[in-house]
Amino acid sequence: MMPAAVSTPIVLGAYSYGTLVGIHTVLARQHHFAAMCFIGPSLFIRLTPLLRLQAAFAGSLSTLFPEAHIVPAVNREWLCRDPGYFEDFDNDPLTTDTRKVTARMGSETRRAMRALAIDSQVAQPDSAFSQTPALFLIGSADRVVCQRQATRFFDRLASRDKEVKVFPGLYHCLLEDPEKEDVVRHLMQWLEQRFPNTL
Repeated sequence: MMPAAVSTPIVLGAYSYGTLVGIHTVLARQHHFAAMCFIGPSLFIRLTPLLRLQAAFAGSLSTLFPEAHIVPAVNREWLCRDPGYFEDFDNDPLTTDTRKVTARMGSETRRAMRALAIDSQVAQPDSAFSQTPALFLIGSADRVVCQRQATRFFDRLASRDKEVKVFPGLYHCLLEDPEKEDVVRHLMQWLEQRFPNTL
């Protein structure tokens, strides 16, 4: 006789831009997640004057010139304080060169961010999204994301089991900054508290 299958909880983990995709994945309700962990959550981008101007024409650019390269929203120097990180980043074939962001990608990203700001599931205590434990890990010196908007999203979240942890002085790529062990330690403690017999 075969032993009964053990049900392993599925935790959605996402990093940077992946958090935008990850949150929309949970909101789509196609899968059940036991928890959500978001590191450097890029839910809203900090708009510089140049990005504001570009955003004003985003729809037209996306329609007329969808593959045209646009001014990237991310300044490389804002990503990490470890100089060695950039060499690894440049040599990793799975990373996206932010200088090659297209008008269509920029427009769709803004649309996805705006959709998060108004999705009613976030504020409904009985929604599957709000009933999923959520952890947000943010660097206090993160200049990539709009922390004011990210905090507003976190405050809207009706979950009783939610936490935002801000790491002093860390940049956007928390898992690459010199204090990355502190970030990993906090993440593991959070998971162990919720899934003590799994890890």
